[in-house]
Amino acid sequence: MMSDDATLRDRLVPGDYTHNVIILSGWLGRVPVGLMVLLCLAPALGTGQLFAAPHVAAAVLAAATVTDVLLLAVLPRLGVSFGPVQGPVVVFTLGRHLLALPLALLPVGRDLAGLVVLQTLLTACSLWGHLVEPFRVRVTRVRAPLLKQRPTQPVRIVLITDLHMERFTRRERRVLDLVDGLAPDMVFFGGDLLNLSYVEDARARADARDFMERLVVHHPLRVVLGNPTVELRHVVRPFWESLGVTPLDATAERLTLHGARLRLYGLPATRSLTGDAERLEGLLSTHPPAPDETTVLLYHLPDLANRTPGIDLYLAGHTHGGQIRLPGVGALFTASRVARRLAKGTHRLAGTLLHTSRGLGMEGAGAPRMRFLCPPEVTLVELTDQNSEAP
Repeated sequence: MMSDDATLRDRLVPGDYTHNVIILSGWLGRVPVGLMVLLCLAPALGTGQLFAAPHVAAAVLAAATVTDVLLLAVLPRLGVSFGPVQGPVVVFTLGRHLLALPLALLPVGRDLAGLVVLQTLLTACSLWGHLVEPFRVRVTRVRAPLLKQRPTQPVRIVLITDLHMERFTRRERRVLDLVDGLAPDMVFFGGDLLNLSYVEDARARADARDFMERLVVHHPLRVVLGNPTVELRHVVRPFWESLGVTPLDATAERLTLHGARLRLYGLPATRSLTGDAERLEGLLSTHPPAPDETTVLLYHLPDLANRTPGIDLYLAGHTHGGQIRLPGVGALFTASRVARRLAKGTHRLAGTLLHTSRGLGMEGAGAPRMRFLCPPEVTLVELTDQNSEAP
């Protein structure tokens, strides 16, 4: 687990407000749970005063907060997720009260009924987001007619990213079963192996090793390193070395799969997007592709979109697709500087086909360990020749 103020400060990124809020939320975990619960119950008295039946309204809001606390406390015992109570309960309390405020303007009787319905609906969404959706791993299929010669059969590449391992759960077992069933020619891992809160945790590392050992025994694996404030290099480099896997470190590799030639460029993420873009430019200059090679970039973030001339296929993650999405609104946060529409899915950008995966895991520190309208993703990219039907 994160141990001191220096560790937290080292993980702050200038200008990345979403990431920094998540990092700072880790400090909430230092507040005793009992005190935090009392602090979150207190606003119920104030908000309740806005309703015609203040004591009943306060009781409804207090009961909702207690429900949140009980759910967050039981998640680790259920083997679902392993985050703290304090940060998420603050987020949920603020959300519940802000959404409740307009209901106080309704006529007497309807205000209280609306409050009960709203808080019940929010609780149902929370139960779904914590207990169900994080384990509904979906396969996203991307048809990519980018090969410059006809292969003997389509080239099948599986992308998995943002594992954010806390403990080995039924989600990770599901991912392994799906990957095996897809029978890929190669698996790409896009970074962020361990959860932010569990980078130094021995059990998390052991479970991540178990996961990756089961993966590499059946499938060729290529890896890039993710967000350096999450994926601490002194931890992940020895991890991969112990598995006999060398992460792609601003390197290029030629691959021949089913008679088709690919040039894979792998770039680790750093704190400087400008620097990463310059490194990619230098990599392409130093290792230019042959005319018959299809170029593939594996880079943790989609933030180099529109800065990838010469790249045919760009595979990324990092955003979690927003992790929590709302109807008609989309992702609340993406932790990315690209346009929100690029935070998940497949997009044609000039000469590059970009796919941003929703990833597998969830944010750490004091962030809620939940997904909503954004299930985890295993991506299957089927590469065919350029004369095939476009995606």
